[in-house]
Amino acid sequence: YWRRRTVDDVRRSVDLFQQAIEQDAEYAKAYAGLADARIILGYLGGRPPAEAYPEARRHAERAITLDSSLAEAHNALAYVHYAHGWDWERAEQQFRRAIELNNSHATTRHWFGWFLEAMGRHEEALRHLRAAERYDPRSLMIPVSRAWCHYYQGDHDTAAKIYRGILNEDPHFLMALRGLGFAMVQMGKPAEALDPLRRAIELDAEDPASVAALGYAEAMSGDTDQARKRLKGLQSLAQDRYVPAICLARLRVGLGQHEKAIAKLRQATDRNSESVLTLRLDPLFKPLHGQAAYAELLDRIGLPPLTADTSPASRRDDLSVSNQSRPRSDR
Repeated sequence: YWRRRTVDDVRRSVDLFQQAIEQDAEYAKAYAGLADARIILGYLGGRPPAEAYPEARRHAERAITLDSSLAEAHNALAYVHYAHGWDWERAEQQFRRAIELNNSHATTRHWFGWFLEAMGRHEEALRHLRAAERYDPRSLMIPVSRAWCHYYQGDHDTAAKIYRGILNEDPHFLMALRGLGFAMVQMGKPAEALDPLRRAIELDAEDPASVAALGYAEAMSGDTDQARKRLKGLQSLAQDRYVPAICLARLRVGLGQHEKAIAKLRQATDRNSESVLTLRLDPLFKPLHGQAAYAELLDRIGLPPLTADTSPASRRDDLSVSNQSRPRSDR
């Protein structure tokens, strides 16, 4: 359930991890799993970040207390430091500790790769994501993240190819449908983006990220009336449930409402939302570049300067040759 990456499925995984803890209150892996699930709920917008990530941190720390050698727990704590604490140094320390403990744990390689991409260390990120795919070749979410890295670097053709490959395996994988839609828009084919995004809506008509993506593509293809209807729908939905501000910001950009888009990004930044950590990489927000308010937001986030690859040349990031690895958890 956790691997399916929909809000309902991840909530089901929370129930199952909690059932495991009820049966064994000292089962460290169950706490680590619960931390992972809370993280994904925060990432997907299933819970406000201010609730999801502190819960994840508490569960990860409990797991470490029970078993300090558990890579899964250090990885979850690292992600919380990154996504909500915005503490890049502590996040990297915890990621590397997790790799030392189990260098073949696919989720650590996956999430560390995602962290590195946000830091602007693209080649390092791809090395870890490829390692993650080797250790968990059945995962669909890991190649989705690799596709996003190509998307952020402007290689939209490669991103689209990866997404299509994922959809050949699972035509209903929501994250790939949404990613393909964004890639098609950036390739200058917004009308072709509508089909995968409509399929995403069919899977979950109230998923804010999918609704916003479809509205953005509709706006970019010239159907601004329909895009405005999507915006009103999201605003109405926000009266009853949490809707990530980044979703509304994307739609506002598509409609050319740049000041309102920046206001939503400011709201996300105020809440320490993970969604803004790839803001400077996302081509969707290029229309905001050059605006003082947008530059101020990036300054507030405080990410390291972008370079071709900021890692020291002497650092060995492919740790898969280590003899200290343990078998990958079947989770």
